[in-house]
Amino acid sequence: FGDRNQKRLRKFKVCLFLDDDIRLASGFVQALVDRKEEDGENSFMSTAYPFDLPDKHANILTYAVLVFHLPLIIGISFQEHSFFVWGGCMLLPLADLTGHGSTNNTANNLVKLNGESDSDKIKLTSSNNGDKYGILDAWESGGYSDDLIVAGKCSQHKLPVLCPSFAVLPQRLGSSVT
Repeated sequence: FGDRNQKRLRKFKVCLFLDDDIRLASGFVQALVDRKEEDGENSFMSTAYPFDLPDKHANILTYAVLVFHLPLIIGISFQEHSFFVWGGCMLLPLADLTGHGSTNNTANNLVKLNGESDSDKIKLTSSNNGDKYGILDAWESGGYSDDLIVAGKCSQHKLPVLCPSFAVLPQRLGSSVT
């Protein structure tokens, strides 16, 4: 990992995993971080959920995706804490993934540090010896999907997931989902 990267990671508290097609409202990430910090030890991580908007010419598979996501919305409608995780938006404590990062107040496996070029990305691997709950190890072992792995680890270790009421992200579904 190297001393240079360890020093760079220490100033960060969280690692945000986002689908590459997610569009966020201005201030969303800061609001998600702030709400997680308010929640403190009551939750391990934060997530959001998709609200699917099908195209008016959508095919049957598009509606199948919509129906698949509906139970997620129901799950977060009753309370902010659950064990459900959506891989489209996962905010995890960096210290519990790498053993590095700030611990104050609190499907790409690369961390891009603010303002740095792609060549300065840091690869997160379980060999960092700080993978407290085995999340990175499960990813490296070829687990099925990032969100199912994280949800499984949260359930296994009884780690509550925070999904604030504002953390529902509109997601356009094209007319030809395949």
